Amino acid sequence: MKTKILLPLIMIVLLCGLASSCGSPDNKTGQDQANDTQSTDTETDVPVEDVPVEPIPDYENNPQADIMEQMIVQAKSYIEQGEFEIAITNCTRVLAEDPGNIEALKTRGNAFYESGRWNNAIEDYSAAIDIDTEYMDIWFNRGLVYTEMGKFDLAINDFTQVIESNSGDAWAYFMRGKAHQLSGNRDSAISDYEAAISLDPDLEEAKTALAGMRKSE
Repeated sequence: MKTKILLPLIMIVLLCGLASSCGSPDNKTGQDQANDTQSTDTETDVPVEDVPVEPIPDYENNPQADIMEQMIVQAKSYIEQGEFEIAITNCTRVLAEDPGNIEALKTRGNAFYESGRWNNAIEDYSAAIDIDTEYMDIWFNRGLVYTEMGKFDLAINDFTQVIESNSGDAWAYFMRGKAHQLSGNRDSAISDYEAAISLDPDLEEAKTALAGMRKSE
């Protein structure tokens, strides 16, 4: 698979529940399990400029030093530990020195998403896409957020971008199918679930969703 998604799929159980129940999946490449429920309340989005920022030590004397990479790696670790504010602050410090750092934008977007600040997440993902339109992980992640927000047309567009870049991406077909299902487009949802299963016969979430839809016929 061309891309490796770093963002857990915390909404899958809710979405699968529209057809029938399904277990918490691994994410797109199997690294973190999804939460069992979708958050119904989100934290208030905050202006990014309000995030406290301290300069990176000795950055000007070592502009090519890997300290920024280390801070992003640490931020990803903080996300896994649920320390979202620290992760956001780390990435914001990197972006203060390097506003075009796409990994910092993506990682901070992930932290915003996991903490329920979906508008902030969309801002960071969109900024990253503006820098690199070929970074399909971020299109996929933004599609997840749009799905959470109920903006299904935008989610479908983002998942379609991933599919057009990599037609073998079963998870993109599955998630686009969910967006179609939630928007009431039954035929397109079934088509995408079938495509996902064809690409990955072991994708239980797609099989469960498809079986649920057929059962309701």
